[in-house]
Amino acid sequence: MDLDLGLVADFLVLVQERHYGRAAVRLHLTSSALTKRVRRLERQLGVALVERDPAGVLAVTSAGRRFAAAAVPLIAQAGAARDSARAAPARYAADRRPRCS
Repeated sequence: MDLDLGLVADFLVLVQERHYGRAAVRLHLTSSALTKRVRRLERQLGVALVERDPAGVLAVTSAGRRFAAAAVPLIAQAGAARDSARAAPARYAADRRPRCS
């Protein structure tokens, strides 16, 4: 299963804000773009994560609450892995330098 971590992170902001408009502002997206991203995540997972209200207020489903709880450490670990890779010595660039004999 491919899981887009960007979509997961956006969903977690939505869960924190509990409102599409406020979450979209935090993410520098339109509400429509955020809605599309959450729907794409729901398709990836095969479950509904939120119940939408025309006013932009939402209720997180039980599946959404379980997913959010599991996703918090997932996103934290992904960030730590990224930071670890960036902190590693740049061996690749050194290995590609022409050698003089």
